[in-house]
Amino acid sequence: MKFFNFFKSVDNKKPTVDLEHLTPEGELPWGWYAYTKEFTDKINTEYSYFLNMWLDSKNKSPKELYSALKSFILYLEDVEKLCKTKGECFEFWYYEILTTKDYAEKRKKELEELTTNLDHLQEIYIKKQKLLPTVIELLKANDGILQSEFKELFDEPFQSDVSNILYQMHKDGKLEKTKHGKSYILHYKE
Repeated sequence: MKFFNFFKSVDNKKPTVDLEHLTPEGELPWGWYAYTKEFTDKINTEYSYFLNMWLDSKNKSPKELYSALKSFILYLEDVEKLCKTKGECFEFWYYEILTTKDYAEKRKKELEELTTNLDHLQEIYIKKQKLLPTVIELLKANDGILQSEFKELFDEPFQSDVSNILYQMHKDGKLEKTKHGKSYILHYKE
């Protein structure tokens, strides 16, 4: 009959290894990941969500970037507090595996700079959104202009964006570029 006892379900007892404290070498104890998998997987999933929201917002308006970055920072702070209350192993996992000690501080400085310049950055963003129609209008009005002269029609912060627009228009077949010295003669194709 002892043979049938082998197939009985084993009770999930607490492990015999101390999973509440780091090893003498300052590392997580063996089996800690398996024991805390449900918690760490949940945090990793949420962390990825907030991180991706922030990264995706970098190509959007400064106001959207501000919201996403602020949410990400608040999430990091909440997880940090939670891990500190759960013990040194969770705190170690947070600082050494999920993030680094200065990661949240860097994001906070980034948010502070964004907050300080938000109105100005939002203005520039709105102007950049109106840039394509302006480029097309000026190309039509100045047919045969040199690219170097054309870029000078725009303020300094927009010149690289104008170059990118011209490149994309040429690639899409909407702009004809003819080499002329160190520059190109531009002809808009309708």
